[in-house]
Amino acid sequence: TGAFLTNMTSAPNRGFDEKVVCRDFMGPHFEWDRTAVRRATEFVEKHAGERFFAWVHLMDPHEPYLPPPPFDKWAETYTGSFTGHPEQLETLALDRTLEFGVADKDAILGLYDGQIASTDRYLAKLLASVGDSFVAMVAPMGIPFAMPLAIVMMSGSTP
Repeated sequence: TGAFLTNMTSAPNRGFDEKVVCRDFMGPHFEWDRTAVRRATEFVEKHAGERFFAWVHLMDPHEPYLPPPPFDKWAETYTGSFTGHPEQLETLALDRTLEFGVADKDAILGLYDGQIASTDRYLAKLLASVGDSFVAMVAPMGIPFAMPLAIVMMSGSTP
C-alpha cells in the first residue's frame, strides 16, 4: 500500500507501507502534483502484477490559480489586473465596488481551466501505468473556487 500526498501531509500513517509527502511550501502546487504522480507511477510499476492499493492526493485545481506553462496561456490577450490569487478573489467577492468585467472573469476561469488541463496531464501519466487495475477517482473540492466568483460567474459583470 502507498500514499502519495500533496495535502493531509500531517495525518498519521494509517498503515500504509509507503507514505510519501510531496509538498514543498517553496514550490507551486503543480510541482507537488508532478512529484506525487511521478512517485505513485514508480510505485504502481514496481508492483505491476501484484495486488496493491495506492492513494494519490493531488492539490490542483486549487487556489491560487497559477497553472504551469503551457497551461497558463488560456487568456493570452488579457491585459487586466486580475491574477487568480486568493486575496484578489476574496476581495472581489466581498467588495461590490470593484470593476470586474467579462474579460476579467474569462481570464480567471481560463487560469482555472489551465489547472484542470495540467492535472489531466498528470493523471493521464498515472492512469497509463495502472493497466487493467480498478481505479476510483474522487474530486470533493470546488467550493473554494465557486464561492468567491459565484455572483460574477452567473452575471458576467460587476457584482
